[in-house]
Amino acid sequence: MEAIVRQPITNFIMKTLSGRDVNGNPLRKENWVKKSIIELKRYTGSNFTSKLIPTSNQKPNQSDLDFVKSYITYLNANYKYSPSRPRRI
Repeated sequence: MEAIVRQPITNFIMKTLSGRDVNGNPLRKENWVKKSIIELKRYTGSNFTSKLIPTSNQKPNQSDLDFVKSYITYLNANYKYSPSRPRRI
């Protein structure tokens, strides 16, 4: 299963000069800063999604839904939830 990463978009996007004019033609060095258009680039190689539940132990022919169900069963069997008593003040 994948979910969208909850990080600010500014961590993934940067603004830079493209080195090209409005028509997409490359600029000469002397005109590069003055006439270059600004473009937004992603500077990380990572995806905007990340694994919600790791699927490293998933069998090749097992669907994601079946794997998630078995993972939840595993968690419920091994980690019992017991609510704590409220503290009195």
